[in-house]
Amino acid sequence: MERTRIILTIYYSLILLASSNLALADHPSVGLSTGNATPITTTTAKTLAKGEWSAGIRFEYNDNNAISSSKLISNAEADEDADVHSVSTLTQYSLSIATGITDNFTAVLQIPYVKRSNIKEAHHDEGSGDTEIEELGDSEGIGDARLFGQYQFMNNESHNTSAAVLFGIKIPTGQTNEESPEEKLEAELQPGSGSWDPFIGLAFSKAWNKWSFDSNAAYQLVNEGTQNTDLGDFVGLNTAISYRMNTQHKHQHNHIDFQWDLILELIGEWREKEDTDEGTNNDSGGLLTFLSPGLRVSTKGFSTALSIGVPIIEDLNGLQSDPQYRVIANTSIAF
Repeated sequence: MERTRIILTIYYSLILLASSNLALADHPSVGLSTGNATPITTTTAKTLAKGEWSAGIRFEYNDNNAISSSKLISNAEADEDADVHSVSTLTQYSLSIATGITDNFTAVLQIPYVKRSNIKEAHHDEGSGDTEIEELGDSEGIGDARLFGQYQFMNNESHNTSAAVLFGIKIPTGQTNEESPEEKLEAELQPGSGSWDPFIGLAFSKAWNKWSFDSNAAYQLVNEGTQNTDLGDFVGLNTAISYRMNTQHKHQHNHIDFQWDLILELIGEWREKEDTDEGTNNDSGGLLTFLSPGLRVSTKGFSTALSIGVPIIEDLNGLQSDPQYRVIANTSIAF
């Protein structure tokens, strides 16, 4: 019976990924951390104990291959309806707080701050007939908050196996009025989306000896937001293998033991194309998969981690700023 439940959990996680319409370089990743000592991006199925609280800070830095000015100009001249922007870097800071409502249900609130730097596009001047590069500068501000719950519906202690369902909503708390030197920035370049976007997912965890395996799948239904823009539904599938390099020892004196974990993650992200009043943006959406080795250090009530991800699968639609690497770090404390 237990084996059947485990197989069904993994099966429905894969169904969740495949059944959608299937973030990318100019969108931050979706990390649904509940504050436990977890893999760096992958969500664990473990929940906080009843009455336990956790607070954390997450940092993400995406370094992109900026699109050259000549390529932007030639693309705009070939297609006057093209909507291509070059974004050099994307940085996000997230503050999260979580609490255990019961031993198997955790509630989480995340609030991000987002910055996109060195944004530029090709602009066609109808007066002169020339196509020129327009420097749009940076865009930064409070992003959209996420409020979600995690319900652990399976916890087999004898086999160190657990599974949980995730469900919540992205709240349009982010700024949507950032401007370039000339005009208001388009919706996809704003810190906030202006839309209420529900999401659902599954998480599965298994531990044995010094090893642990975690995997989660999530689907976010994106609605129309600011500037009548639908930024595209999102699907994420993350998998992590962790290895504990040392074991905790009991001491009679006030000695703090730190646990060191090596982590290897596969972070898969798919986003559909954006839709605006002018139609579908064919230079948006697509598939990215990152291979992200990392290190986590933890002790009782405290955890900090760092990973560096490189893209191993890039299947972006049209012309976009493709990523070079991604750095993610987080720190959390439980109390």
